[in-house]
Amino acid sequence: MRVGLLVRLVCTFCLLTADVSLLRSEEPTDGAAKASSTSTRSGEELVKENCMQCHRSDNPKYPDHNVGWVFGKRYSHAGWKDNIDRMEKIALADQYISEPWSAGDKEKMVKYLTEQTAVLWSQTQSIGMFHFSFVHFPIALVNVVVLFEALGWMFGWPIRRDWVHGLLFLTVISAAVAAGLGLLLISEMTASLSEDLSDHRTAGLATVGISLTALLLRELAIRTKSGTSQWAYRLVLLLAAAAAGAAGHLGGVLVHGEFLNQWITG
Repeated sequence: MRVGLLVRLVCTFCLLTADVSLLRSEEPTDGAAKASSTSTRSGEELVKENCMQCHRSDNPKYPDHNVGWVFGKRYSHAGWKDNIDRMEKIALADQYISEPWSAGDKEKMVKYLTEQTAVLWSQTQSIGMFHFSFVHFPIALVNVVVLFEALGWMFGWPIRRDWVHGLLFLTVISAAVAAGLGLLLISEMTASLSEDLSDHRTAGLATVGISLTALLLRELAIRTKSGTSQWAYRLVLLLAAAAAGAAGHLGGVLVHGEFLNQWITG
């Protein structure tokens, strides 16, 4: 008898718990209410409302990243999704928005931006896309040359002359290829270049010229065995590394945004 009473009590408790949970599931939460209230807006409206808070011409914090800069980007659906997620974090940190965007709103913005910026790449620009593959070689190579030269000068380590010469030659070639591909990539842009892109182009071309100058000075120093030529070569080599670093940083800003500058400045 006691067992039957216990079973009835357990069943009654389960039924009451299920009723309460059903009642709760029928009550709309704040997040659900918000999602339903924003689901009627189009992607264009959401982009204007959310993106134009930062990307406007009179914003002193991002003066070069106006609406034209946004629509000048060429990203895939996945690329825009990554950028929207990153912009959401920046907007929250800068207090342009008080709460995260809903998943539905973000998908609408991604779809709208993908459709608006989708273009058929020309054959020239398709070749230029290999710029992103070659651009890291000169940055790495010139810093390896600087490291070898520093070790040889500071500790007298016997660094093979042909190794350094070969690495510096590859630096010049890879920098020239990366710069040429970059010029092909932007060759058919109808809008004026942004300041960051213009500076990136200048730094990349400077890397080619300075690296070539360093290679010629090294050859001169080897042939003449002149101390002046040797120090001139080392100075120009450091300038080549600085130019490659500047080009790489500006390229990173163009691809990933200003997060690095914000991290450095706090």
